[in-house]
Amino acid sequence: MTAWPSPSRALRVLVGEGDLASFRRVGEDCLGQLLAAGLPLQGRVLEIGCGCGRIAAPLSRVLGARATYLGLDVRSDLIAYGREEITPRDGRFRFERLDLKHPFYNPRGRGDAARLRLSGIGRFDFVILISVLTHLDWTETRHYLSEVRRLLAPGGLAFVTFYLHSPRLRSTRGPRFDALFPFRAGRARFNVGAHAFSHEERGVLEACAKAGLSLSRPIIYGDWTAASPGPWPPQDALVLSPA
Repeated sequence: MTAWPSPSRALRVLVGEGDLASFRRVGEDCLGQLLAAGLPLQGRVLEIGCGCGRIAAPLSRVLGARATYLGLDVRSDLIAYGREEITPRDGRFRFERLDLKHPFYNPRGRGDAARLRLSGIGRFDFVILISVLTHLDWTETRHYLSEVRRLLAPGGLAFVTFYLHSPRLRSTRGPRFDALFPFRAGRARFNVGAHAFSHEERGVLEACAKAGLSLSRPIIYGDWTAASPGPWPPQDALVLSPA
């Protein structure tokens, strides 16, 4: 299999890890979680918020010859990297831009994330949203969950990460939660610098149920409030299936 070039630091920092070794380590850690969640090796995979291939690169080693991958992102520079550097080397991988407005990642975007409608791209056996809904408000999050359900093929799975909070979680995670998310945004909590949201766990589960999604296994709680987070996932992960 042809090796992919490493994305530039300018692209890597957009997904969180400017350091190349950290960028690769997080991708490998993500791959382990996706495999444990039931990633089908010959399936149709959709990643919303694909970045510059942090997860696609390790996926290319394990997905079978009949598998396909579609990566979507709001940033044109990230999608350009995928189209120019990845697709020519591995035709299983395609990349498309979603020109949605986001105050942090795409402030000049034209589309409304709360009205997203992904038409004409088919249905998928596995849908990935890692560190996507963590940057969307509650209205946008509920809409994305409904869209994920519409895109799932029968028997499909979705792997979706959040920053969750509840009275129980806040008691176990201690004062660092309030330092990370000091502001209220309705039922959510908000971090201004990262434009990140912590959503209420009960509300997320209710929104999943309303969208026609159910947990296929217990929630995977991350350690994102730790002073020194351990192996990925630092965020909380839900593995969802059609209800």
